[in-house]
This record gives sequence, structure tokens and C-alpha cells, in this order.
Amino acid sequence: MAAAVLSSPLGLIAGSGILPIEIAKSARSKGLKVVTIAHIGETDPRVAEMSEDCLWLKVGQLKRTLKFLKQSQVKQVAFAGAIAKAKLFRNFRPDLKALAILARLAHSGDDAVLRGVTEEIEKAGFEVIGMSELLRESTPSEGLLTLRDFTPQELQDAALGWRAAKALGSLDIGQTVIVRKGVIVAVEALEGTDAAIRRAGEIAGEPPSNSAWLGKVGGALNAWTSATSVMVKLAKPQQDLRIDQPTIGENTIELMHGSGISALLIEAGKTLILHVEQVVALADKYGIAIRAAVDMQNPI
Repeated sequence: MAAAVLSSPLGLIAGSGILPIEIAKSARSKGLKVVTIAHIGETDPRVAEMSEDCLWLKVGQLKRTLKFLKQSQVKQVAFAGAIAKAKLFRNFRPDLKALAILARLAHSGDDAVLRGVTEEIEKAGFEVIGMSELLRESTPSEGLLTLRDFTPQELQDAALGWRAAKALGSLDIGQTVIVRKGVIVAVEALEGTDAAIRRAGEIAGEPPSNSAWLGKVGGALNAWTSATSVMVKLAKPQQDLRIDQPTIGENTIELMHGSGISALLIEAGKTLILHVEQVVALADKYGIAIRAAVDMQNPI
């Protein structure tokens, strides 16, 4: 796909995490000015320091967002960073324009809401561009990224995780599934990927230290405890990658290592890896295998 012709200033709708910072850095390196919509309690204040202008809003203030972008003479808009879904129950302050979008939706899952907001932004005359237009080198193609490849057991778990993640995504629930020796131990929902990783570590942690119990389960327990988990993170089938692209970074690898997850499967061409070289080096340090695949319905 040909790269989009970028225009300045770029309108950045910023959520949480380091992704908005990386997008702002990339835009500036390309000679673009950045004007930012930042969200109170979510967006890193450093994004404002990298912006020509920055408006801080509560989530849902769409009318003020559009007015600010028009006044700033923005033509292109990029979304970057997440909004903590759990906080939406407490900090969501939709204005009348946002409420009108919600009223039109058949359901209020992540993708449905984001698509509704995107349509409203496009109706207002803005072009929505994907993060990959600014971070093209961060979207790996198919293949093995690390020194270590998947073991046969990890391949089987990855295939199960792939099928489960596609099913989960089709229901607009989440992107991540974690599997251990043929058992799904965690799925991502409202809490987000990081919390799902931590929960997998808690669930698939140390077994009970009861010698009588241990004697009864014998070899089955040894097989379970000697196994490690596989994480699969995929785009939802209906996901608009311009506004919500699966992303991993160094923190993802640290969390995986701390939770006993030894392999990561991502979707080729659809997943952003922030600081690719550093992520791969860290994975190699911990012996974590990373593979990007186009299809994983059956073990490769």
C-alpha cells in the first residue's frame, strides 16, 4: 500500500501510554507540526510539550474536539494510545454529539464506538490516517523475529490461541489470549492486555505445596508445571487499524517474562512493535520467541 501524503499540522487524538509520544516524535521528524487532543487522567503530559498546541478534555467531548481541530487548520487526524476502558464507567463525559453517536450504535463495544467517532470526524471533513503511516518500520511482515523459534507445544498452543482470539475479536471483546499446554488461562476483556498478562501469571503460577496431593497427580502435574504459556495478540476481524492497531513494546516483554509466558504470536502486517530492535533484543535475553503470522489456524 502506498504511503499517505502527510499534511501539517497533524491532529493527534492522544490516549494513554507511550504511543502518542512516539507518533508525535515521528511526525516532528518528518517536519510536521502537531496539535493534540489530550485526555485528562489518560494522556502523558510530555505529549503537550511536543505539540504546537494542546487541548485537554474529558473523554467524550467530541464537539470541542472538532472545533479545536478546525480552528487549528488540521486536515489529517491520527489516533494513538488507549483509553482505559474501566475508567469509562467513571470519567466518560459525552456531549450531545457523542451521545448521538452512541444512540445510533447497535452495541457499545470498543470498535463500534471508535468507528462511530471516526465517521463523525470524517463527516467534519478530516482525513483519518493510521499510525502505521508514521511508524511504517514498526509493522513486521510474516516470519520469525527472534533467535529462538516456537517449540512444538508452543505451536499447538499458538494455533488454539489464534482461533480463540479471532472468535473473541469477532465479538468485539479483546485482542489477547494466553494459552498453557492446551488450556486457555486468560483472555483480554475490559481490563486490557497488561492486566490479562498479569492474571495469566497468577492463574498458571506455582501449584499447591501439599505433598499428598502432589503424589496423587504425579506426572500430569510435572507436565503442567514444566510447560510455559503462549500469548496471541491479534487484530479483531472487523477492526479499523487506522484508529486501533494492536501494539506491543518493551513493557509487554517484561510483563510476559514475569508471568511465565515464553512465546508471542502476532499478526503480520497488522501489529505495531514500538522500538522493534529493543523489543527483539529483550525477548532474546529472556528466551522468548516472537513470530508474526498471516494465518495460524493449524500449527505451522
